Amino acid sequence: MRRTFLGMVVVFVSVGGLRADDRPLPKSLPPTVARASLDVGTVTIHIPVFRHELKPDKGGRRIIAMVVKEEAVRLELTEVKAFDTRGRKVDTEALRDRLKAETHVLLSYDGAVDPYYLEVVKEGTLVLVVPVEKRPDIPQALPVAGAKER
Repeated sequence: MRRTFLGMVVVFVSVGGLRADDRPLPKSLPPTVARASLDVGTVTIHIPVFRHELKPDKGGRRIIAMVVKEEAVRLELTEVKAFDTRGRKVDTEALRDRLKAETHVLLSYDGAVDPYYLEVVKEGTLVLVVPVEKRPDIPQALPVAGAKER
């Protein structure tokens, strides 16, 4: 009886583990959450950018702190491709209407967003695809004391 129970537990755990491992991983980078609006043919996208800065702590020592800055990217409406969360293209007139007021969007630089990421996104969220050269600069790592330059 005990042997049968242990055998069932092993099979149950193995099957459960296989199901989790079978789930496909995303094939692209995750999208960025941003805010976007439209003003006379120009789309303004406010993108949060995470940076590390050296700052003094309460004792006056310099520490590395993560800070969030916001960068605004302005694009012509023709440079932006828009999709809904099901991957359907949003036409220009509908995009104009949706961006009259500032709204939260998902931002992608490499095409459509992988469905893996869209599982946690509210239905109806706009996905904007913009040229990769419009991406804010990715900061360099801070120098570490005593580290040699390469």
